[in-house]
Order: sequence, then C-alpha cells, then structure tokens
Amino acid sequence: MIELFLSMTATHWLILGLVLLTLELLGSGGYLLWIGGSALAVSVVARLSDLSPEMQWVLFGAISVIFTLAWYFYQRDKDRHAIESSVMNQRAKSLIGERGMAMTDITRSGGRVKVGDGSWLASSLEGTTLPANCTVKVVSIEGTMLLVEKAD
Repeated sequence: MIELFLSMTATHWLILGLVLLTLELLGSGGYLLWIGGSALAVSVVARLSDLSPEMQWVLFGAISVIFTLAWYFYQRDKDRHAIESSVMNQRAKSLIGERGMAMTDITRSGGRVKVGDGSWLASSLEGTTLPANCTVKVVSIEGTMLLVEKAD
C-alpha cells in the first residue's frame, strides 16, 4: 500500500482531486472542496516539476491546510458581518424605516402604533406629542418599544 502512495504521479493527483470534488458535490459541506483543490494544485506542480512523491505529499498537506484556513478566516468574517446586519428572528429591527399609523397619542413616555399587521408600543423620538391617526415612521428600537417620528 505504501508503494502506491510513493508512486503518485500528476495523473494520480488529478484523479484524486476530481474524485474529492465529486464527493464534495454529494454534500460534504465545503471541506472536500479545498482538499480536492489541493490535490489539483499538486497535480499541476507534479506535472511541471520533478518533485519527489514524498515532497508531493508534504506539498499536498501544506496546501490543504493553507486553503482550508484561508477559507475559514474568509467565511468567519463574512458570517460575523452577516449576523450583525441580519434582521432574521428580530422582527422589530425589520420594522426600521417602515411607516405606520398612530393608534393613540404618542408621547416620549409611550403610545401605540400599527405597523404592518401588528400593534407596537411606541415613543416619540423628538419628545413632542404625535396625535392619533397620524402617519409615523419607525426610526429605531429600544427593547420592545419603537421610536417613531412624524412621517413626511
């Protein structure tokens, strides 16, 4: 078995890379993509140089680690940004910028507005009293209270 590993040619690396990429298509979650890409990279290097099989395996391991870590750090930053800007499961945040109708007078201490299909506690952002039945715009959120201003 060790003889097989020590006799890897560029064609073997190409086949290994394509097999790993095919397995990735079946749903491994992204990990085999980088390992398969590493095998393809080693295939190119083995074709263009006279690298010993042992060094090909070392190169395969090093490229695999580099590709995988590069993807990890890229995806981690992308996920962190997506979570910070997401309004999923945060219905109140999704209401920022929406217009609604004041159901009661809205003061700095509170009132009720109808936005979309729901009724929400609201507070006047300017500190002035907004009369009932006027159109308001949601500016921000404090806990479960919408901060609103009179819509233009």
